[in-house]
Amino acid sequence: MRISKSCVIKILSSLSIISIVLFSCVEENFSENTEDINTEYVDVQVGAQTAKSKPPKTSLNQIKLKKTQIVDENLIEEVQAIIFEDGAYAYTLVAKNIQSIGENTSFTLKLRSSSKKIDLHIIANFSDALSNLELNVGDSETAIKARLIQVFSIGNNPDLLGMWASYSMPQGLSANAVNDIQGIKFLRFAARVDINLENIFNFQFESVQVFRMSNSSQIIPNNASEVPAVSEPSVPIGASKINGFSLELFSEKTISLYIPESVAPAEAEQTTDAVCIIIGGRYQGSFATTFYRIDFNPGIQGHPFGQVLRNHKYIFNVSKISESGKASPEEAANSPSSAIEAQQIVWEDYILMMNFDNENYFGTSSRVVLLAAEAGSTQDILVDTDVANYTIQWANNYGEPTGPPATNINDGTFKAEISPDQTSIDISALSLNPAGENYRRVYVLAVANKLHILISISQEAESNQTSGTWAISNVEMPLNFAESPDNLGRFYQWNKNEGWPTSGFVQNWDSQESSGIRWEVAKDPCPSGWRVPTSNELRELANSPGTRWREDGEYTYPGTWFADSQDEADAATLGQPGNAIFLPAGGHRNELGVLSNQTSNGSYWASDLDITANPYHLAFANGSALVYPYSYRAHGFLIRCIKE
Repeated sequence: MRISKSCVIKILSSLSIISIVLFSCVEENFSENTEDINTEYVDVQVGAQTAKSKPPKTSLNQIKLKKTQIVDENLIEEVQAIIFEDGAYAYTLVAKNIQSIGENTSFTLKLRSSSKKIDLHIIANFSDALSNLELNVGDSETAIKARLIQVFSIGNNPDLLGMWASYSMPQGLSANAVNDIQGIKFLRFAARVDINLENIFNFQFESVQVFRMSNSSQIIPNNASEVPAVSEPSVPIGASKINGFSLELFSEKTISLYIPESVAPAEAEQTTDAVCIIIGGRYQGSFATTFYRIDFNPGIQGHPFGQVLRNHKYIFNVSKISESGKASPEEAANSPSSAIEAQQIVWEDYILMMNFDNENYFGTSSRVVLLAAEAGSTQDILVDTDVANYTIQWANNYGEPTGPPATNINDGTFKAEISPDQTSIDISALSLNPAGENYRRVYVLAVANKLHILISISQEAESNQTSGTWAISNVEMPLNFAESPDNLGRFYQWNKNEGWPTSGFVQNWDSQESSGIRWEVAKDPCPSGWRVPTSNELRELANSPGTRWREDGEYTYPGTWFADSQDEADAATLGQPGNAIFLPAGGHRNELGVLSNQTSNGSYWASDLDITANPYHLAFANGSALVYPYSYRAHGFLIRCIKE
């Protein structure tokens, strides 16, 4: 069978699923409603996100995947919810009004009001997952988790990846309150395995197989953390192991597979019982196909030999094949790995900024921290690395160290500390930043062997802690700010949340205009607690009493300072902005994705429309700033968020 060079294979077939009762329409899906007729029902709007699925970039290559597959890893087409009240099963329902764009999805759940603690388990893209297994009111969460199982077999390939999320309402649900839920995080049901042989030139890659993968997994994981994340697989008692497919390849160098979770075997049984990848091919031009074993053994804490976790990426960069392999896949699967070397990278999908070299990887969930004015304000940056003991140290804005490496640093104003398990860097403000003061800003350099990540930390002044506070920099990737005020971030099309580069040419520009009468919450690329501003808010900024165009060598891109007085605008600098706001002039991309007016004009979206259904935007140049409607929603403009 011939497959294109960028090959993505889905092995999550759904031939057999054990599940629970589901009714086809929301009005009838309260399958176990035992309350009286006076019970009130509440439409709850939910905004949810999946982790970004674009493949990592290494120093050696970019793992190649089809664009359609990137979309499939995020797409949610159906949502069902299992509701518990005070820990006991209450009823099941189907979500309505599902809208899924990129990593963001919104939907409506029709919940019944209750003073009891409510826990929601939300599952997506399991069309038959709630159909055959009868549940009883009062069943425990543990019992339902154990019974709601996906059974795998190799054959039909689904178009969508199953996902799970949860949400808790400790005080119950009131029919009289606004009941919007935002920021729910979905975990993908499977793990992704990327195998890369781009830099192997003495081997013809011909086939790949998976041996001894688990044949089933719980749809709802055990012991998921609030991130959410999992640290152990949820494989049912009695699950068996199956050997995967045998896929023939044609000159491919990279391939991606989706496989279920697997439990690490006992040390004495690792060779014969652990899940493993078997690749086949011809070494040094030989006519004979031989086979090589690759183990899930990254050698880092929390990832024992043979364990596979959902919502994780397992990347195998093969660096050396030294001789012919085993004569058969079965022999390779039952022998220790030999004659092949591969760098193993394991990371969870909440890590957005990942660095690689030939030896290690080092990633963080963000590189920009914005703390509130109050003393004790905190934010955690999540970390994923295979370096056992990374360090942090104070640095300047160029990434040059100004203090010694350590695991806990304190300059009297800010404190940064690596958590005991090294999975986060915990950052806090030690004192109030009082009214009238400038933003406080420092930089922390995180170092893992040769890999460095510079983290920008800012603390707002007390006077800025009101509705209407502007972010100090533009939106970069969705849900993340750019590192500095003069960094352009990314271009966004109106009411969409895919970020486009602000330099160079782009491919596959989306020329389709979005619908809607307002920028939807589920498509808002601003980080949590922030949103795209309204036209009135942008107009107030544009009409600031003080403005100053700057384009000297201090600025990566020229732009305008907006301030409450001309003196403030004149005095503002990137290092000491005071209460002024700097917007860089990044130009825009037109309906074809072509870059225009960069360094001379700035264009920023508003969230609302005029009476002719055209979205507003802020446009400025040297000496002028206006807010007016714009007729092309498919153009790419910048976004400066405002605090909710």
